[in-house]
Amino acid sequence: MNSITKRLLVVIMACCIFLVAMSGCGGDITPTPEPTMTPEELAAIAEQEAYDAFKKQFYTEYRNENFNASDIVLTFAVISDIHMGLYKQDEKLQDSMNFLKSRLVNKLDAIMLAGDITNSYNASKDESQITITRDILLNTFSEHTAFFYCLGRGHDCGGYESSGVQKTGDEQRKKFYELFGERFRVGETQTYEETIEGYKHAVIGGYNFLAVDMFAGDYSNQSLKWLENKLKDITKAEPDKPVFVTTHVPVTASISKVLDKFPQVIHFSGHDHTPFNTQRAISQSKFTELYNGGMAYYRETNVDSLSVLDNGNNFEYSQGFLVEVDRNNNVRVLRYDMYYKDILDNSWVIPAPKEDGSHLELYTVQRFRDGEKPVFPENATITFEFPQENIKDSVKISFPAAQSVDGMEISHYAINAVIKDGGGNQYTEKMTISSLLVKHPDGKGLPEVYTVEIPGVAPPYSYKVTVRAYACSGKASANLVAEVISEKYVDII
Repeated sequence: MNSITKRLLVVIMACCIFLVAMSGCGGDITPTPEPTMTPEELAAIAEQEAYDAFKKQFYTEYRNENFNASDIVLTFAVISDIHMGLYKQDEKLQDSMNFLKSRLVNKLDAIMLAGDITNSYNASKDESQITITRDILLNTFSEHTAFFYCLGRGHDCGGYESSGVQKTGDEQRKKFYELFGERFRVGETQTYEETIEGYKHAVIGGYNFLAVDMFAGDYSNQSLKWLENKLKDITKAEPDKPVFVTTHVPVTASISKVLDKFPQVIHFSGHDHTPFNTQRAISQSKFTELYNGGMAYYRETNVDSLSVLDNGNNFEYSQGFLVEVDRNNNVRVLRYDMYYKDILDNSWVIPAPKEDGSHLELYTVQRFRDGEKPVFPENATITFEFPQENIKDSVKISFPAAQSVDGMEISHYAINAVIKDGGGNQYTEKMTISSLLVKHPDGKGLPEVYTVEIPGVAPPYSYKVTVRAYACSGKASANLVAEVISEKYVDII
């Protein structure tokens, strides 16, 4: 028997053995289907992928000459304006803290609460607004995490009847102290009396935290003196380390006179409910100031302090900072959008304090003054959509999104419509609309076209509409203009 025949017999015998084996199990040779995954398992895989991408972006592959992401010695979060007691704020706080916890690489040393923790404890004395907040925070984070807070005037507690005179609100501060308990006093050095008077000092992870409550109109002379003395002692002992200060209300003239003396200060505030999606949320002069977006709802104001029309539900909102310090005392701030479950790509790095003040040169107002004007796309136009039936119904106008030239985010659009009817009556409609950046972290998915409604008039008519785009720097684009005149109307201005 030659070699070829032998090989053929081996193949035939192997086939016979396989067929006999398969006949014993019914001859079913259909491949076993892959097991299907449950929605929970798929969600877990997606969450792990999101966490891995976050860790890769901000830690393993992060490079910045002023911050070492692989040698972080302190991590704390900053939140404000919880307004517990508003509709479903307990659910939002829990959901927000769950997201914060899910995006931690290092242990969370502390959470700073920058006031308006409750919505109405000052007036209602509803203790559940305090205890619900406390329980959510304590149950979400381990005993390693300390909590440091200031209180907001009006919502949390009362205040001075006028600057520098008799206080009110001591009873409310006593109740917060009593109900919050020990985890909200970790590292504190001030006396009980100082706590009730509205100022606090804690040392957490080797770094100093200070808080001062504002009262009816301003800070008391006593609290300002206390703050200045504390800062003198701290910065004299450790001039090269940042000091973290919180007040509920952004810096006023009186407290600025104190903070201006200490370039080590990094100040956090709330109160304004202004989203931190733009670079206006950080500024530097003689110290560094950051404005926390808040967790209850947002308000948008343009650079002229005019109200911006609400676009959508402004309670669909929750923002907070994650602050990290490396071994060389450099600070990094990550912006967490806890409602839309995203972390903004552009982190802010504040170098360690320098004697020459050079660490305060990255986020000055000069960067706004030097900014470029935003631009509309080439050949951009405004389009009009008139009602098909009742001509007096509103008219829709649409225009394309503007583009930033220098990285300063587009914050809003100003619209001016001059409307003239056949009777010679002229109307002017002005409005400011949001770019909706607050609902699109990092500008992902922003509208390509914006549409608004203006009043309609019966023909003959004329419409002249002007649109300007504003960057967060305050720089405005050139006017985008369009006119529409009905056939019977020729007296256009």
